Amino acid sequence: EGNGLGETYFEKAPITLVLSLGSLPDLAGDPVDEAFAALSELGLTPVEGERQFVNDGSVPVDHVISIAPEGEGPVRPGATIIVTVSQGQDLVEIPATAGTPMAEALDALREAGFEVTYNLPDAFLPFATVTSTNPEGGGQAVRGSTIAVVGTITL
Repeated sequence: EGNGLGETYFEKAPITLVLSLGSLPDLAGDPVDEAFAALSELGLTPVEGERQFVNDGSVPVDHVISIAPEGEGPVRPGATIIVTVSQGQDLVEIPATAGTPMAEALDALREAGFEVTYNLPDAFLPFATVTSTNPEGGGQAVRGSTIAVVGTITL
């Protein structure tokens, strides 16, 4: 599994040479149009792959997450390069829950795709009303992020 350099071959034995463009450039984080231009300039065929959310915010919308050749083996002129593009963050509207029963509010927030924390023991939830959330309802937050719910008990 060497690279073939310094190897001995039989006289007149066929030798296959593979032309490769070498390693692909690092285009992660670049705007997608610039990445397509750079790949095309190298004689490659860029194709947009599946768009993906990047919830940590590290790759803005319409920027490159990664590139990879279609298939295995060396990258030859004209090869198809799959460009995975960011959709940005998966933002979801935070339900406005202030003034609602705590148990209903927690269910609504979980159904919207959020994790929740709250300031009351579970045994008091049937008697509690939401006074606020952080971040506030009506805005947006990344799906899967945590919403802190503050409630009060009315007896």
